[in-house]
Amino acid sequence: MSGPEPAIKPLNLTDVRERLGPVFSEAVQHHRPIPIIRGNRDLGMLLGLEEIGRLVEAVSFQPEVFKEDRAVTIWLPEFQIFGRGSDLSAAREDLLEEVREYVATYLGEIDSYRSAPNRRAHFAHVIKALVADLSDRLEPVIFDNRARAGTKEVIAATNVR
Repeated sequence: MSGPEPAIKPLNLTDVRERLGPVFSEAVQHHRPIPIIRGNRDLGMLLGLEEIGRLVEAVSFQPEVFKEDRAVTIWLPEFQIFGRGSDLSAAREDLLEEVREYVATYLGEIDSYRSAPNRRAHFAHVIKALVADLSDRLEPVIFDNRARAGTKEVIAATNVR
């Protein structure tokens, strides 16, 4: 790092390793972002899930429900995936599993996904879904808190075709 001193001086990675417990507590329990540097060029930040959740608060999902004769399909355009089931509940559960699989695949192959023109814009949604899943809130985040309502309310509140 060169230039003027930053407002918060990053901690050296070696120091973080020696004091991992207190540093982690500062980030998670005291809600303080912890900048960390390795050498003179690798700079990162330790944040708690709550803070990361706030950063992606404006990111939303817009599932679309398609009713068929004997099935329901839910399309999630943000990830270009769908869930399918015999009814809305089954389709919703299938979509949630597809979201988990997509997040794992995206993060497992992040170098190629971040550089792919049709996938790089998914990153904020991937982070939102990951934080929601780790917080046991994936369903209400994907379905915008409508998922726990009755089927008619969910269908009425979701884009249905």
